[in-house]
Amino acid sequence: MKGLSWKAILLGALTDLGFTQIFSVLVVLFLYFYQDKALEQVQFTAINSYLIKSILYGLGALASLLGGYVGAWIAKRREVLHGALTGIACVAIGLYSLSAQKWAFQLVLISLSPSLGACGGYLRRLRVKAVEDSKQRDRENKA
Repeated sequence: MKGLSWKAILLGALTDLGFTQIFSVLVVLFLYFYQDKALEQVQFTAINSYLIKSILYGLGALASLLGGYVGAWIAKRREVLHGALTGIACVAIGLYSLSAQKWAFQLVLISLSPSLGACGGYLRRLRVKAVEDSKQRDRENKA
């Protein structure tokens, strides 16, 4: 556990959870204004529509990638590990919701979160490497 940035892990997990909630609220608000129905009917539609569920899961995956990227960006070292740990922290925070959904599907979602967080950390590492390579080329061109 040496060399881990707990601040980075926590802030990455909170980024994941926060953007998941923001995306969910935006989708429900869009449906509310688009369908011109009562909020309860919109929520029922969102819960029972496979298309809306797919959109929400996709946005949740995007939020996990973003959380992993933020965790890796704050840590500034061991990016993939910190990205994956943001996903694990996010799962730990959200475990209480297991009873609300089917177990098998929830387990798939749980396994995706650390993977997507690690992908976010990997994206951050690629970005850092690209910037370092660019600086190295600039130094070589000046010399």
